[in-house]
Amino acid sequence: GLRISDTLTLKAEDVLLSDDPHVRIVQPKTDNSYQKKINPELAALLQASIEETKTTYGDTPYIFVSEKNPRKPMKYSTLHYRLTALICTLDLRDDNGNLFTAGTHLFRHTYGKKLCDLLNDDATIAALLGHKSITSVAYYRQMSPKVLARETKPVIDKRNEKIKQFKKGWME
Repeated sequence: GLRISDTLTLKAEDVLLSDDPHVRIVQPKTDNSYQKKINPELAALLQASIEETKTTYGDTPYIFVSEKNPRKPMKYSTLHYRLTALICTLDLRDDNGNLFTAGTHLFRHTYGKKLCDLLNDDATIAALLGHKSITSVAYYRQMSPKVLARETKPVIDKRNEKIKQFKKGWME
């Protein structure tokens, strides 16, 4: 649920691969800092990324680096260009046959939406997304029709059962 800017500015020293792996996040946008647990798969992926960066660029503080100056983090525009190139190379298309767009914030929005669909409370969602307050959670809270149908089905079924009881003999 990190912003892309948070991910691109991750430093190797902020990835703690102990029995309880986690990363220390420093948000450039808000200058907030916090720790976030990571699962073993993500820990392994970050470790491999750190090793690849060291092999390719030598000793540098960032995990994802600028090719022109490895002492600086990769720019968003570079990531956007590479993602767009990958979409074109693999010919990735939506249901209407259009090439996907490379808007990376969609990943964050999808994560926030899934947290809502899993019925997490607003404070938990805000914390996982790194928001200072719960006000922006309403944006993610727009339920999908499928989730809305699933969550309201018990209430609708109960109402329909009561209606059936009162209808008995009326419409026969």
